[in-house]
Amino acid sequence: MTKLSAKTRKEIGKGISQIRKEEKIPAVCYGAEIKNAPISVDYKEFMNVLRETEGSSLFDLDIDGKTFPVIIKEIQRDPVSGSVVHVDFYQVPMNKKIEATVPLIFEGEAPAVKNFGGTLIKDLQSIDIKVLPNLIPKHIVINVGKLENIGDEILVGSIDFPEGAEILRNKKDVIAYISAVTSVEEELEKPIEAEVKEEEKPREPEATEETENTEK
Repeated sequence: MTKLSAKTRKEIGKGISQIRKEEKIPAVCYGAEIKNAPISVDYKEFMNVLRETEGSSLFDLDIDGKTFPVIIKEIQRDPVSGSVVHVDFYQVPMNKKIEATVPLIFEGEAPAVKNFGGTLIKDLQSIDIKVLPNLIPKHIVINVGKLENIGDEILVGSIDFPEGAEILRNKKDVIAYISAVTSVEEELEKPIEAEVKEEEKPREPEATEETENTEK
């Protein structure tokens, strides 16, 4: 299993800036056996782990020589540079299911794109599941080779998930589908405010019998 080293830190507040100058990331680890432990990790090592796990799967976090199974719960980035400025690690209980966001990887070529000039529309880029920590996949592969015609779609319920995983989405939700090029262009050209349909226009009130008699 992938492993990341961490050290307990005492720096808080303004002292955290010194940690970043040393090319380290201030972080915190919490979970079943740990309660909000302030730590720091090497920036380059963390980025390597992030690439290996794709940000979703389980790995070992070594804190001062003691190892805990963790997942990355939250990453904070600098809004300008995009660099990582803080990380939350969650120490997971191995015998209980946890929620995890798993990225979707699209592979293959959709025949409908090649043969009919359709456009592949991806509605989902990741999916939330609840599963035992050791069964969290790095990613889930979506093969678009089955999309042969305009209008074909891939639903959540048609995907193979890890055994025992609970899918935290409706199985009828669309992951990807093929749209005609013309329909995509039409959607982009639609005005922001749709015109009122003829049947939706307000009608003049019909005269009641009492009104008609008065006018006479």
